[in-house]
Amino acid sequence: MLSGAGWHVVAFHDAHKALDHLKGGGYRAIFCDYELRGASAQGFLAWQRRLAPAAPFYLIGADVPPRGAKVELLPFPLPLSQVPVPPDTPIPQAPALRDIPLAGDTALIPLADLLSMMGVAAQSVTVELGTNGEVGTVGLERGTLTHAETGQQQGLKALSALLVAGPCPFRVLPPRHSARANVNLPVAAALTEAARLADEQRRYRRLIEAVAAACPSLLEASAGYLLGASEVSSATGEVNPTAKGEPLFEVAKRLIEAQRQVLGSRPLELYLLVEDYALALCLFGDDNLLVAKAPAGQAEALYRAIVGRSLVQHAVRQLPSG
Repeated sequence: MLSGAGWHVVAFHDAHKALDHLKGGGYRAIFCDYELRGASAQGFLAWQRRLAPAAPFYLIGADVPPRGAKVELLPFPLPLSQVPVPPDTPIPQAPALRDIPLAGDTALIPLADLLSMMGVAAQSVTVELGTNGEVGTVGLERGTLTHAETGQQQGLKALSALLVAGPCPFRVLPPRHSARANVNLPVAAALTEAARLADEQRRYRRLIEAVAAACPSLLEASAGYLLGASEVSSATGEVNPTAKGEPLFEVAKRLIEAQRQVLGSRPLELYLLVEDYALALCLFGDDNLLVAKAPAGQAEALYRAIVGRSLVQHAVRQLPSG
């Protein structure tokens, strides 16, 4: 169709090869399928705009343009009558130094799209999120995601938190080789694993909300994977620290291990009433752990919520495993 309208067409079936061609220059326009394989059309557009901002960008098969993007929409299938006419001369290419730095906002270019495109382009960069990187940072080395950090979180936990964070400005800067590697995965693999962790955290958060609804006097609750790969905690009242000030989740793990050593088997449910508070925990699915703490005077409500056969107990059993 495009050839019949006078275009000399060079087609690519994945984003990586297309990016290599963009860097070589000499093209007059870009026609991009909305269902682009290996990247989103919005992410590919952002990368193209850095190399040749004046080149026309035609998006095929989209109902609406990406937010904030200047593109021309074409229908699919594309009638010959609507095929654009080729310009007389090639669009001048921008110098390669424009690869870095790059600034924008994740409201217009989602972080996952940005990282995917830098991954397929085998970039070595540091991405700062927030005005001065206060939201977090992500590091890439030749297309491998090496580092992620936000607040007190590191590695894949930090990356999963950044992927679901609200819109914020970002800057793509030269790599900081001093940053300690805490991920070291190909970008696609890192994004997949971070998305899985984010989904787990959402499920754990819903579970904690259900516990709080069933036991309104709840002081603290925590849910996560027993081996510690993913964990969500919530303090809903004035919390008196447990033994030695340890996090509630760690206390529950120690209790489970102590019971296993004494009884020769792990407890699936455990309820404790001490002088100052009540504690209940439940193992479910594939080594998922829920633990909650309430004032001693509300021990019965906590028991019904976690150990007893309540609506929350049913919700625990219905959670997908893994």
